[in-house]
Formats: sequence, structure tokens, C-alpha cells
Amino acid sequence: MTGAGAAETPSLARLLQALDRDPRALIDDLRRARESATSGGPDAAELDLAELEYLRRRARDPRLAQDLAARTVDARRLALEVRLRDALARPEGDHEVLFELAELRAEFLLLEADGPASDAARARDERIARCTSIDDSLRFAAAECWVELSTEEEDYSLRQKVALLEEVGAVYRALADRSGDRELRRLARRARNAAIDRRLQLRLERVLGVRGARVFETTSLLLLLVVFALVFVQILAPRDEGERRWLLIADASICTYFVAEFLFRLALAPARGSWFLRNAVTDLLPALPAAMWFVAIPGAELAGAARALRFLRAWVWIARYLQAMRPLVAVLRLVLFLVRGFDALVRRFSRLLNRDFVFFERVVVPLSRPEREDDRNLAFRALRREHVLLTELPIADAAPILRARADALATRLGARTSLPRDDGRSRLVVSTRDVPVEHAIEYLGRIRPAELGTYLPRRDVLALDRLVRVINAPLVRWLPILWSLRSPRAFATPEERVVDFGRRVALLLEKWRDRALHWADLHGIVTGPQVLDRVASAIVRASQRPAVRLLLFGGLFSLVRMVLGADSSIGGFLARFVATPLVILGGACLVFLALGRWLKALAGAAADAFRLTSEVHFLNLTELVKQRHEASDLSFVAERVFRGELETWRAAGKLQAMLAVQRTGNAHGSPQVGDAAFEARLQRIALLYLHFLDGAPLHQSDVRTTEQLLANLSLQNIRNVWLGTTRRDRRRLRALSLVEGSLFRGPYVWFQFIAESVAVETAKLVTEWNRNCMTRERRRLATAEERAALARWLRERRSANEARVERTAPPGSRELFHTTEFQALDFLTIDPLRMEHLAQRFGRGVVRLAQRDRERMIREIFGMRPLHDLPRSRRTLNFVRFWEARLSRGRVFFAPLYFARLFFAGFRMTIARLVRIVREILWPETAARTRERGRAPFAVALRKIQRMKGPGLLEAMRLRAAVDPEYAGAPASWSCGASFATTSELERDMDFLCLREREREPLRWLATRARERVVEFHTATLAGAIEVAVRDERERKATELAATVAYVADRDAVRTLFRAEEWFARLAPELDHDESSSPAHRVRRAFAWLGRGCKRHPVDRWLDTASFVPPVGRRVRERCKRLWHVGDADLRRSVVAWLQVPGGLRPADEARRRLDAILRSVEETVRDLGALRAVQSLAVLDVRNYRELVFALGGYARDGEDDALARALP
Repeated sequence: MTGAGAAETPSLARLLQALDRDPRALIDDLRRARESATSGGPDAAELDLAELEYLRRRARDPRLAQDLAARTVDARRLALEVRLRDALARPEGDHEVLFELAELRAEFLLLEADGPASDAARARDERIARCTSIDDSLRFAAAECWVELSTEEEDYSLRQKVALLEEVGAVYRALADRSGDRELRRLARRARNAAIDRRLQLRLERVLGVRGARVFETTSLLLLLVVFALVFVQILAPRDEGERRWLLIADASICTYFVAEFLFRLALAPARGSWFLRNAVTDLLPALPAAMWFVAIPGAELAGAARALRFLRAWVWIARYLQAMRPLVAVLRLVLFLVRGFDALVRRFSRLLNRDFVFFERVVVPLSRPEREDDRNLAFRALRREHVLLTELPIADAAPILRARADALATRLGARTSLPRDDGRSRLVVSTRDVPVEHAIEYLGRIRPAELGTYLPRRDVLALDRLVRVINAPLVRWLPILWSLRSPRAFATPEERVVDFGRRVALLLEKWRDRALHWADLHGIVTGPQVLDRVASAIVRASQRPAVRLLLFGGLFSLVRMVLGADSSIGGFLARFVATPLVILGGACLVFLALGRWLKALAGAAADAFRLTSEVHFLNLTELVKQRHEASDLSFVAERVFRGELETWRAAGKLQAMLAVQRTGNAHGSPQVGDAAFEARLQRIALLYLHFLDGAPLHQSDVRTTEQLLANLSLQNIRNVWLGTTRRDRRRLRALSLVEGSLFRGPYVWFQFIAESVAVETAKLVTEWNRNCMTRERRRLATAEERAALARWLRERRSANEARVERTAPPGSRELFHTTEFQALDFLTIDPLRMEHLAQRFGRGVVRLAQRDRERMIREIFGMRPLHDLPRSRRTLNFVRFWEARLSRGRVFFAPLYFARLFFAGFRMTIARLVRIVREILWPETAARTRERGRAPFAVALRKIQRMKGPGLLEAMRLRAAVDPEYAGAPASWSCGASFATTSELERDMDFLCLREREREPLRWLATRARERVVEFHTATLAGAIEVAVRDERERKATELAATVAYVADRDAVRTLFRAEEWFARLAPELDHDESSSPAHRVRRAFAWLGRGCKRHPVDRWLDTASFVPPVGRRVRERCKRLWHVGDADLRRSVVAWLQVPGGLRPADEARRRLDAILRSVEETVRDLGALRAVQSLAVLDVRNYRELVFALGGYARDGEDDALARALP
């Protein structure tokens, strides 16, 4: 936008928030502010096209005067003329202009503009005549044009659609006639058939009227549903003869209507023969009155003529034969009717289903909600708000405004010399069908209920609200796909329900998008040996156990047969049916097992040579990179671990001294602390940091933080004793391991793939550079052939594209390397002194080339498969298009064959890929030298780092948010006057990880719960309800911290028991007066009863035997059981804790006793909490180190990216 436009942006933003102003005045103010903000800018033309499309839709309203339609036609003609001038100026090799000229001719013919239509036809014919050959680009342009035309039902009227299909079909036919191309001939046939169908619909509307045609189709659909019911009844429910006859009569009557409908459409069809062949099977065949076929013909023997008698006897025989086949024929008719019914339903709801979900319009979704919306979005939101307000105005008020806007639009379009282009084509129709998934995820996730009125008219909001309530209905909410869109709780207003529904749609879209990104992110990190190793591992796992067991059992049975004798009956049975089959099957499994082990050994041998090369060239010394940040890291850890106990600089200094003692073994430098417990904590934190430094980034040894998270005894105390670990928690923790894990998902896969790729690719670079490069001194002494070979190799390296070398021969046993100067650290670290040394030895040009190879390797490993560069048609999902192409007109019966073909094609491609990998490993010289370019922005590298290191950090954050009140922003003590933090450490860590809202919600819930519990505990303590005994005033802060942590974490059910009686006193009346019906869960209760050994229900034991439980009625008892089986956490924890209270004690007294026991070990509580804080802080540093190293090695700064995200700490 211009400077003046930018100055208008704040007022435009304020106008968008105005909801109580006069609509007409607000429309005028929004228009003026928008035009002022976009005047002279690149967005003005796109806004004009959006305005033109809105006026076209409003001009179809018969309640508006005809002059609006005339004004809109004038504006559209001017826009078409601008677009024609652009098309005529396009270069000769642009194939898309052929189809654009066809579309323009169709539009001009509809507007009765003969001159421009003739110009478009002449230019189109000239370009077709100069088209000498059909290449892939022309086929691609033709396919893309058909994709757009096949799903633009909403954007064009029937007349426009017929004209467009006929003109584009003429281009297809002309090109096919010149070249004989089968694909173009198929597209021409599809365009002709589509034009026939639209022209038939147009004739129906002319004969019956628009409303009559709609009633005609609705009647057919309703009768089709009746036929479904009738056929189902005939198949499933037997009836007596009278009822069956009435069912047959009803069936025959409806089928007669269908036959008449078919004949009526056939009479109106433009090309009757083609239309008949395409629709007879699905529309005519099931509609024939089959009921009349099954009616027996009485009195056939009374016929007079012999010929008639023979004919009638043959007919009776056929009728009796069909009578026996009635069930089969009924099922066949039902299936055919279903095909026709689904086609009718898709056509009926095409306006809803005909949406293009376009994926990967952006490389990445914005990492977080922007603080300020950009000016372009504000302008388009303002235009959308104007259109919404105009739609809601009465016709009398809206008509003059629409006419004025049409005149102004025509003036602006007449002054334009060009229109914006999208994907190489001029845009005239701003399609409302396109749903860019990334934009939808962003907007649906950020929209608020108060803003909904700026996007949708009130009637659309209410219509969506009705849809949401239907989806949340008791039976509908459990249907497949719809269950993921249901709301977990009730909302008060339609706006809230619609916004919640939109967010769930965004989550569903994001889930499917993430699955595609999971596959795309494997690009660059999955090498041939890795793929071979994973496939071989899967083969070994699948065949090892069956092979051993089958051979074992087969051998045993053979031995039994030998003992009993082969001639015995048992021996013969075992030989025929047991022993021999088991041996054969076991042998087959043994073959697969041997194949898998051979492939695994082959893959390991291929990668081991490169891994060993990178290791001996100091790959693991990249851990030195971590030591460069030691001072700042220690300050960061000290601030987080010793918060409130010691100044940050003093704690960091003591940690530095402890590190020096551990490294040198010289105890004279040990800091004098005076407190043995605090000194032990300092030593423990220093050892944790030394253990953290031991892992090298981008190396398989860098698993130290995850090891501490999973196996540190202090953290196990927190998980097992403080919080209580469930089976689901243990399963989630196992999935975090970076040493072992799943073959295809989880952080283990990403870490192992990336670490192995870095090792192998670095070894390739080390091998290549040492194999081919020579120092300056060596070059002076080299022969002419050696210098020529070096120059040729350097030329190849300079001319290489962005894709890295896929395969190169490993170091050979008799190979001579010209130098051994290049090490792994030269490609995995940034060391200016080392680069200067290499420049002196080899020359600065050679060093720049090595740096380029280093950057290329990192950008490929941390890049992605370029899905955003795929053709739009391959990135678009449209349900109507898929149905029409694959399932309509009975093609649904061939869908299993289609998917089977896809499966076998994928299987064949997999086998071919494995064979190619094996050949490349055995004969590296035959390998492909390049691969698909995967260069991507730093946000993709962030996503990959998050995939391998983020889950561990998230688990540490989750654990700390559950027990550490200071991490949630709450004070840990109540006597020092500390207050709640404005921004908690948790919020800063979530910003550091760039978490999305759905990922932040569970962590924020834990933080909110912790703050609420801190307020609850501190209030009770200050009021004297809970007494905390402080044994030593010097340990007051530590004691209060331990007590607060115990209450927040509900350690030993302290909080549950303190509140147990108050909780039940509030719960019992609620359950007694609750009139809502909840499921009884009888099946679940039966399995639970069996699971506890047929013992009494815990709720019964609690209500009958626990101390100080007030008596309750049967209603409350039953509802408590239902809550137990629903999984109510508060009730389950309270019942279990209350049952453990000794007899004669109140729950609160037991809670005080347990809290006193906890406070007798304050030192252990502070120790374990400090270990958790240290491990979580080191996990943050681990992610930061990866970000900074990858950013520097990948050269992202040269692309203009900011390094703040790579270097910053929370």
C-alpha cells in the first residue's frame, strides 16, 4: 500500500469493529477508507474483480431492477476487453492462452459482442495452426483447464457453462485432430458430454421454468427414496400375498414415472444417442417396472390360437424363472437405484460440496497469530463487510447503492490496462469455491464470535448453527468423520457454536495437512540405505517368529509321524494335513527371513563405511559448539533453577567453579557454600550440565537430555510418587526415547534419520573433497592430467544444482587421496580461523565452494519435498470432481478395482525402488546423481527440529507445569509477599517453541489449575484452616515451597483429602437434584466387575465403610457409580483416597498428617524440583543449539531471514 493508504489503515480497522452504526453510513465509510487505503496499490485490481463478482451475483436477483444487470454487463465487458488485450500480447509458447481465448470468445458471444468474439476466435485459430506438436506442457494446460471448468458450477450460469464447454471442447477437438493425441480426444469427448448435460438442463428450465425444473428433480429424488424403502421391504421383510401385491403396484407406479421421466429427458436431449448410452444403465434399466415381470399370467391355457398359446407358455416359463430369481433381481435393482440416488444427491448438494480445498498454497502456516493484521487482509475484510451489509439491507435501500457501485466499477475497469494474474492466467472470476487450506486453518483458528458478523450475514450464521446442532445430535454425533466435528460442551449463542465448529474443521484440516507434511518432511533425510534398512527390518520382524514356530511345529509333527509310523492313520493325517504344510509354510517364511537379513546387512554395510568415515574425521567433536555458549547457558540455568534463592550471577559463578572442579579434579577451586544441601544441589546441576555437553549436535550421541527426562531418579520421584503414573503416561514416555522406538513415527525416527543423514552426507563430502582436491603446493607439482581432472571436478561442483549428490563411492582399499585436510568439522561448524587456514592451503575459491556444499547439504536435510510447486490440480481436493470422475454413473462398482490397481502400482513402484537401491549399493557408479530439490525456508527446519527435539521439551514443560507453581507464574510462598507474574515462564517457553493454540491449551489448563490451587492453598493457610509447621526460620521459603508443591501436585492426595468433605457436601445435592439422563454403562460396569474379581464396587465400599461419609439415597449412589465409569477424575481420586483413611479419622486430619510427613523431607522435595527445572532448562538450550547451528550452517541469513528466532532464548 502507499503511504497515504497506510495512514488510513487504523481507521479501516476501527470501522471493521463498528457493529452498532447505521448500515448505509457504515458501507459508505468503509468504501471510502478502503479506496483511500488501496489507491494506486497492487490490490485495487483484485478488489475490483471481487466487487464485479458480487455485483454479478446480485444482478441475478429478480427483485432488483434490470438496470443493475445492464450496468454489471457493461463492467464485465470492459474487464473482458482488458483480459483479451492481455491474452493477445502473450508469447507464442504460452499454451494456456489457447484455452483462455476460448473462454473469452464464449463470454463475448454471451454478451453479444461480435467484434471481440471474432478477434478471440481468429487469434485462437492462428495459434492452433502454429501448434506443430503436442508436448507435456500443452497436455498439462489442457488438463488444468478441464479441472477448472468441471467444478465451476457456482461461478457461471447454465448459458455461460454451455458456451464455455463448447468453445473449450472445440479447442480440444482441433488439437486432437492435428495430433491424434488420445488424452486430448478424451478431454474433447468429456467436454462435449458435459455440454450436452448442461444444455439438457437449460432446455428443462425453458420448458418447466426454473422453479418447475427444481420441483421436477426434487420429486424424482423423493420417489427414489420411496423406492429404496420399498425394495428394502421386499428383500428383508416377508409379507403375505395381498401386501406384496400392493408393494409391487407401488413399485411399478413409481417405476412408470421414472420411465416417463427418462423418455421426457431423452426427447429434450441435444444428442439423444450419446445421452441414451450414457444414462440407460443407471436411469432406465432399474426404472423398468420389474414388478410386472414377476406377475404370473393366469389362463394361458384358454388362449385360442396355437401361436399365441406357445408365446404365452414361453412367457409364463420366463415369468416363473424370474419369480425364482426375484431376490437377486431385487438386489440388483436396489444397487442400480442407489447409484442413481447418489448421483442425484451429489447434484442436489453440489453447491455445498463443490469446493476446491487447495493445499500447500504456502510453504508453512504462520507460526503464531500476528500482533497486527496486514493491510491487504484489512482491505479484503472491509470489502467483505460491505457486501455482507449490502446483502442484509432491504432491496429498496440496497438498489441505489448497488447501481452507484456498478457505475463506479465500470469507470475504474475502463481505465485499467491489465488485470492481476494467478498461476499464469488472468483472473476474471474470483471463485468462492477455492478454500486455501492454510488460510482456512489460520482464519478459523483465530476468528472470534464477535467478529463473525463481519464475514457472514445473519441468515448464514443461523443456517450454519442449524447444521452444527444437527451434527451434535445424539445419533449423528457418533457417525464417522462427524464425531471429530462435535462440540464437547454446550454454547450459549449461535456465534459461539459456529466459531467452535469452525475451529474443529480447522483442526481436522490441519491434521490431514500434517500427515502430508510428515511425508514431505522425510525428503532429504531418508536415503536409500535407510529405506532398505526399514523395509528389511519390517520383513525380519514379520517373518522371524512364524518361520521359527512353523518349522518347529512341522518338525515335531514329522518326528511324531516317524515314531508312530507313516502307515498309521495318525501318521498319514499328520503327513497330509499338518507336518508337510507347516514345513512348507515355515520354509517360505524362512526364505523371507533370509532375504530380510541379507537386505539389512547390505543396507548396514553401505552406510557403515560412511558413518565410520565421518566418526574418524571428528564428527562427534561438534559437541565443542555447545561449550561456546557456556557462560550464557549457565546464567540461563541458574536463573531458572535457583529462582529466589540466590542472585543469578552468583549462582552462575558457583556453577562455573563447580564445572572447573569436575573437569580438573582440583578441589582447591571449589566454591565455599556453607550449606551442605545447597552445595549438593550445585554439584548435581553442574553434573547435569556436563552430561548435557557430552552429546554432539546432529550426532546420534545427542540423547542426553532425553535420557535425563526418562531415567533421572528425581524425575521418576515426581512422576511416580508426586503425580502417579498411569499406563497411558508410561506409553507416552516410551515414545519419547531417541534410542529405540517405532519404525515410522515419533521423535526416534526423525532423530535417527537426521543424524544418520548428517553422518552419511558429511562423510560423502569429506570423501569427495579429500579424494579430488589438492593443496596449492600439490597443484604446482601435479601433472597436467591431474590438474585437468581437478579443474573438471571443480567445474562440476560449481555448476551443480541445489540438489545434493545422492550416491558416491565409499573410500576404497587401494585408493589414493590427494589430501586428508578436510574434516567433518569443516562442514558442520562455523570456525573462521579454520576457514582462513583452509583458504591459505587451498585458495579462497575452493573454500567458498566447500561452504556452498555445506549449505546445500544442510538445506536439503532440513528442507522438504516441494509440495507447493506441484500443479494446483494435484494439490486440490474436490468431492464433486472426484465423484464425477471416479464414482458417478455406476463407476462406483469399479472403485475396488481402481484402488486395487493403485495398490499394486504402489507395490510395484516400491519393489522397483528397492531393486534400484540395491543396485546403487552394489554398483555406486550406476546411481542417479541428483534428486528432487528440497530447499525451503528456515520455518521448515524449525519444524524438523521440533519433530525430533520438541516432544521431549513438551513433556518436560508438561511435567513442570503440573508441579511447579513458579513455572505457572504463581508465588511459591505466602509469607514473603510475592505476587503473580504478568508473563509466566511457561508462556515464554510456549512462544519459544512457536506452539499453536491447540497445543497451548493443555499446558495453559495445567497452569491455570496450578494458579487456582496456589490461591486456594495460600488462602486456607493464611486463614488458619491449614497449618504448616516451619521447624527452622532459615528454611521457611523452602518449607513453604515444599508445602505449596505438595498441594498443587496433590501429592499423597493431600489436596483431595483436605477438600473431600466439602467436595462431597457440594456434590451430593447436585446429583440428587440432577434430572438429566446419563448412560448407565452396563457393559463397561460388567467388565469392571469382572476385572476387580467380582468384588463390591468401590463406590459402595466408600459409601458404606469409609469414615465420616454422610448417608445418601439410592439415587445419589447410582449417579456416583455412573460418574465413576464415565471416568470422573475428581470422584475417582476422592473415593480411592477416602477409602485409605484409617477408621476414626477425618479426611482433613489424614491430610494434615500426610503433609507433615512430606514436610519432614523438604530437602528431597527441593532437590527433585531443582532437577526437574534443570532438565527442562537444558531441553530448552538443546533446541536453541540446534536452531542456531542449522541456521548458521544453512546460510539462511543470505535469504534475508532473521536470526532472532534461531538465537533467542525464552
